[in-house]
Order: sequence, then structure tokens, then C-alpha cells
Amino acid sequence: MDDPTCPPPPDDEAYRSADARRGAIWLGLPIGLTLLISLIGLLLGSSFTQPVAELRWLFLQLLLLAMVLPVAFVAACINRSWATTLGSAFTGVMISIVLAIGLFWLTGVVEDEVREWHLEAQADEYRPLAAAVKRGDRAAVARAYADLQALPPPAALCRLATQAAGKDYLSSRLHSEAPDLSLPQLMFAAEVLAAAPAPRQDRQTALVALLSVLNKRDAFDQFPRWLQLWRMTLEDPASTRIEWRRLSKQDQRAYFPNNAACFDGTLTMGLFGHWGHSTLEPLRDAGFRLSDTQLRDQLNSVGSAKSLALLLAVSEHPRPLADDGVWPATQLLAHLAAVSFSNNLNDAPETSIDLARTLIAAGARLDKPDAYGRNACAAFERTEALYQRMQVHPLPGHMPDRPERIVAVGQMRAVLCPGAPAKI
Repeated sequence: MDDPTCPPPPDDEAYRSADARRGAIWLGLPIGLTLLISLIGLLLGSSFTQPVAELRWLFLQLLLLAMVLPVAFVAACINRSWATTLGSAFTGVMISIVLAIGLFWLTGVVEDEVREWHLEAQADEYRPLAAAVKRGDRAAVARAYADLQALPPPAALCRLATQAAGKDYLSSRLHSEAPDLSLPQLMFAAEVLAAAPAPRQDRQTALVALLSVLNKRDAFDQFPRWLQLWRMTLEDPASTRIEWRRLSKQDQRAYFPNNAACFDGTLTMGLFGHWGHSTLEPLRDAGFRLSDTQLRDQLNSVGSAKSLALLLAVSEHPRPLADDGVWPATQLLAHLAAVSFSNNLNDAPETSIDLARTLIAAGARLDKPDAYGRNACAAFERTEALYQRMQVHPLPGHMPDRPERIVAVGQMRAVLCPGAPAKI
């Protein structure tokens, strides 16, 4: 009903025509808004990573629809066409709410159907590939790789590494059952893929995912073979670099459409993951060398004098660990004193003390502060104070001090803080 306090508008044909257009606009505005937002949500749906992202998008859609009514109220105050403006807007919002919920449900049904279709298509491609690998038929495996359409090659190798016998892929991931293929069979499948005419990025991504599986299975004996396969994918077979460009989130979803079970979260090249610096000797024997960036990263986590010597030997540009060189011994000693020496004195005190002595022999100066203004003695004392505080107020699972550690702390102080008074 129109506002009784306002004079009635002229009852003519022009007014009725304008009123009809006004009603159509306010009826169509929320419906069009719903269709537009639903279309945007459908286009963005493939990039959603959170479990309830679609539901949150629906709530945002309903919130925007609810804002139509206050805007319509303001418009009605201006044009004084209360019945047409508010009535049409309210009707349009009600229709839009039903439409939004219906589209949300329909989109979910369609996405589930498409997902099931993709899973079935991937399973149809996986079965002949797995059968050929079990037979050891190299030609059949190569043909199966070449025929892949729904299943990218990295995802195919990942699936070979993780799918259990008699189970579908999702069940194997859910229950963490033993893989159907043995390690020799898996390495055979990886060898065929490494030698295939597939794009280099595809083959290297597959091998990086395979390395993650080998880490999880603690299959260190397969690491030298993995290095041979990696060399097969290099543009220059004589290259000493072992690097891989990390995938963007979009590329990772494209290579592993079902959140592959062979790695957790973001795929990275875990050369030093589970096995630590024990991979250095195979890397050296395979002819690979660490870039300056890789070497610097590993020096920051070095745990023994032996690992330190291997790291320097495997460097792309071998050089002594001099205080005036690229790898400042003073800074490294202070860093290790701050992050690892105290914690390692319970497990391997001799190793940590020997590493500190090696760095001092290499040129680390105890009287010189590092880039953060701390010397090795001050860094160690601060970390040791924190460690002792943890002993007084231990967290669950904290390992108690061993009696031998008291002696080891005194020995480390004698190395890092010569001339300082002994602490009891």
C-alpha cells in the first residue's frame, strides 16, 4: 500500500508504465544477483581448498540477498511506490533464496557425478598400467603411460606406489594399507616413465613424488637408483645440478587431482628429509653437487663434523669454511650453539663437541659476534638456560636429563666459553 501521508501520484499511463518497469527491476535484481553469484561460485569451485568453502559461499550469497531489502526500502522512500518496490523486492528475494539453495544442491550433485566419472576413468587407466607393471612388460607399461588421459603420469606413479591390492584408491589412502606393488616393481615403473617421451616437468614431478614415497617406506637402498632415474630426465645428462621447480598450488592440483597419498601437503624434493645427511655420499657418487643455496641450507642444520666435511666436499664450488669466505664459520658456530648444541648433548654429546671444535679450527672466532650481535658462548648459555627451565617445567613427552649430560655441558662450555668461570 502507498504511503497515506504522501499525495497519490498521478494516475496516468506513463506512471503505470514506469511503475511496472520499477517492479520488474526489483523482482529481477535479486534473481539476477543469485544467478551471477552462483556462476562465479561454479567457476571458482575448482580452486576451493577448505572443506566447507561452498557452504560459506552460499551464506555469502544469502547475506547479499538480504541486503537487497534495505536498499529497496530506501528506493521506496524516494519514489514513494511502496507496494511495487517493496513487494517486488521481497518476492524476488524469496524466489532467489529458493533458487540459490536449489542451485547449491544441484551443483553438488553435478560435481559428485563428475567426480565419480573422473575416478572411474582414472581407475580404467590405472588397471592395465598396474597389470603391465606386475608382468614386467616394459612395452605394455610404456603404452599404458602414453594412453593416459584422465590420470596424469605423476599421479599414476603415485597411485602405483600407494594403492593396496583389491582396494580402490580412496580406500587405500583412508586405511593406510600396504601397497600392492613391491619396491622393485615400483622402481621398474618409474624407470619406464623416466625414459618415456613425456614432458620433462611431468617426469621430474613424478620422481619427486616417488622420492617422498621412498622416504615414507624408509627405502634408502633405492636412493642411488632414484638418482640414476633423475639423471635420465635431465636436459644435460652430465649436469651436476639436482634441482626441481616447486609446483604452484594450481599445478599441484592438476598433477595430483585426488590429493595424492604419496606426500603430505605441498610436494617438495626431500633429498635430506627422512634420511638427513646420509644422502650426501650417494649424491657425490652419482656425480651431483649442491648449489650454494642448497649448501647454505644444509649447513644450518649440520649435526656432525663428518656431515660438515661431506657437505663441503659435495659443494658445487668447494671452498674451505673460512671466516672471511662465503660460509662464515663464526656465524655458523653461533647459529648451531643457539639451535642445536644444547638439545643434542643428551643424545650425542661427543658429536656436538667435536663439531664445535671443528668449526673453531676452521676459523670461527669466539670473541666475534654474528649478524645478530651474539657470540657462540652467549648463544649457548641462553639456549641452555631455556633447556634447564624445561627440565623444571617439562612438557608431556620431554626426555629427562641423563647424568652424563652435566659433564658434556661443562665440556661444551670449556670449548665455547674458554676462561669463563665454571658453572655448577
